[in-house]
Amino acid sequence: GSHINSFYLPFKHENEQSSPGYYKVGLEDGVEAQLGATLRTTVGKFAYPTGKESSTLLLNASGSNGDSGETSVTIDPATQTISGYTTSKTVCGSGLYRIYFSSTFDTAFSSFGTWSGATLTPSGTEVKSSAGQNQTGAWIGFAPGNG
Repeated sequence: GSHINSFYLPFKHENEQSSPGYYKVGLEDGVEAQLGATLRTTVGKFAYPTGKESSTLLLNASGSNGDSGETSVTIDPATQTISGYTTSKTVCGSGLYRIYFSSTFDTAFSSFGTWSGATLTPSGTEVKSSAGQNQTGAWIGFAPGNG
């Protein structure tokens, strides 16, 4: 958890495209990320380069802006879904709110797991923690050519 920044992928601003409700970026390793948003939802598409050993998506569930309270993540490999929530402070820090998420993928997971702090749980399907910001999450992997 404390070294999550070492997994962030670099990008160049010239590889970004944006307009209201839409963002696209080509990452330095060849991954292309596209995000579309409405008032209360976001849809994402991630295209992984062919010819790589594998493709992995890292979900930093407790990485919301501001301090993070309780975070929960559930992975359901049968439905190819990751869901959960995190609790965060408001902008001025005077209150809390809970952010919910659910993502369903069109490709089966070849690997998955969870983490809390420095504890990794390969094939783990649930994690709940109040360890703080950047301390709780999950990963899913896709077989080569299937990401």
